[in-house]
Amino acid sequence: MAASPAPLPPPPSADVPALLQTLRWVLTPLSLMDSSRDRLGDLCFVTDNGIVAGHPDYIREIFERDGQELSAPGRFNSLLRPLLGDQSLLLLGGEFHRRRRKLLMPPFHGKALQSYGTTIQAIAQDVFQQWQPGQRLIARDAAQELTLRVIMETVFGLRGGDRYTAMGPLMGEMTGMTATPARAMFLFFPTLQRSWGPWGDFGRSRAALDRLIYQELADRRAMVGDGADDSAGDRQDILSLLLATRDEQGQPLTDGELRDELMTLLFAGHETTATAIAWGMYWLHANPHCLAKLRAELDALPDETPPMDLLKLPYLMAVCNETLRIYPVGMVLFPRLVEQSFTLGGYHIGDGLVLMGSIYLVHHHPDVYPDSRTFRPERFLERQFSPTEFMPFGGGSRRCIGSALAMAELAIALATWVKYGNFALNESGPVKPQRRGVTLGPKGGVKLKFLGLRGPLPAASP
Repeated sequence: MAASPAPLPPPPSADVPALLQTLRWVLTPLSLMDSSRDRLGDLCFVTDNGIVAGHPDYIREIFERDGQELSAPGRFNSLLRPLLGDQSLLLLGGEFHRRRRKLLMPPFHGKALQSYGTTIQAIAQDVFQQWQPGQRLIARDAAQELTLRVIMETVFGLRGGDRYTAMGPLMGEMTGMTATPARAMFLFFPTLQRSWGPWGDFGRSRAALDRLIYQELADRRAMVGDGADDSAGDRQDILSLLLATRDEQGQPLTDGELRDELMTLLFAGHETTATAIAWGMYWLHANPHCLAKLRAELDALPDETPPMDLLKLPYLMAVCNETLRIYPVGMVLFPRLVEQSFTLGGYHIGDGLVLMGSIYLVHHHPDVYPDSRTFRPERFLERQFSPTEFMPFGGGSRRCIGSALAMAELAIALATWVKYGNFALNESGPVKPQRRGVTLGPKGGVKLKFLGLRGPLPAASP
């Protein structure tokens, strides 16, 4: 006779008031997850009704139960609505999510993706050329300049002009709105979202950016409609491809839908990739033997190597993967609502609870990653990890559609900067992670000193 499922360890409500639970989740999410697993195991409460699952087997079962006992996660992303809008892919569930995802996938693969590599390399080199020997840098700021320009060119198709110049600062102001744990509270506590103060400034920046986006959409539709843009069919920027896409009924995306997806790409691509590049620069310069090994691999390549071929380099990709593993930008999978009780890992999961897979806890599970706090890219050369053991871009039907573009940016930026530049880490101690909105970033952004070029920069690949 099968054993009855065990009850979950009790939630912390008896000892910790609900407000304090939420504050801990906002301000110190990693220590909360670590301490909860240490005390209670791989499946435990972190708030009164919120459970984190930190074992690969549990993550696999969560994906399998989507749409059955577990509801689609879109409804739980409402805290992102002020940033992304109502019609973002991240806020959609069920059939609406499936159809939208199908429409959005093509621009991130094939010929379009290959063309983006050259753009990323050219921008990485251009940013590099602005630095002077002895200059002190914040790695995340430098990476954010790179990723913002990549978004502007590969997503919006803008390469200069008044609109390009106006949109950049507004995007920076909006993404900076949740740059610290204290500012992240605006998302988690909607009562703070007032028309004055920091949130009021955010709202005005959002409105100004919206006007520019809708103007761009109107101009692009008009150019295609009257034949003024003869190259429209050849353009590979994501906006052009999305303007041309049609659903199963032959209908295009509306301006509102396009606006929300563009904002999603801005926050999901610009913010997260800049953070990953900053972490990569930190770990390489905090571990000189890893930096030397990567440079040896890169120095063996001819300067004219096509940028997307960099993604075939074993050690470079191991460095990128280890960077994304140790402090994943996305700490948890999107939350699911338990709509029908079921058993997970021998525990009874009651309906009405909120279940979150913890990417961070899985990436530090001792059974999968021994000595998990040590930056060791070699672990990705020694074995292949399953999609529920290594999942920096999420998984299942909610896996990030821009993951290939993000990985290209990370690999090409790191390869360019460490092959051709000498840097010194300018930190007094280890860099700690902290919350940035719903993501995780390096506190202080990683301070570097640019020492000068290792050699002349080549021309960007044609």
